[in-house]
Amino acid sequence: MPEDIIDKILIVTSVTVATNLGTGEPMYQVMFGEYLDTTPEVISRLPPPIRDANWGKKIASNELILFINTPEVPYKAGSKWRLRIRKNGTLNLVEEK
Repeated sequence: MPEDIIDKILIVTSVTVATNLGTGEPMYQVMFGEYLDTTPEVISRLPPPIRDANWGKKIASNELILFINTPEVPYKAGSKWRLRIRKNGTLNLVEEK
């Protein structure tokens, strides 16, 4: 059995409409990650032009971004998904209920 190199629970932090540049048709951009407290340490890691923005109490730290060329997506902001990536490159993304 292949060994997992990543096995973690991620939160959908954003689902937005994007444009397929080849066709001009709408598609979706889905971001998966976690929410971090906006501590001075975390803010210091942001690029200088956006460090002074008015951040709330939490900031999204994304680890996986999918562009999906489909009319609808099963991903909803705030939902949790288990991401597994195996050494052979197999990717598995299953909703945690």
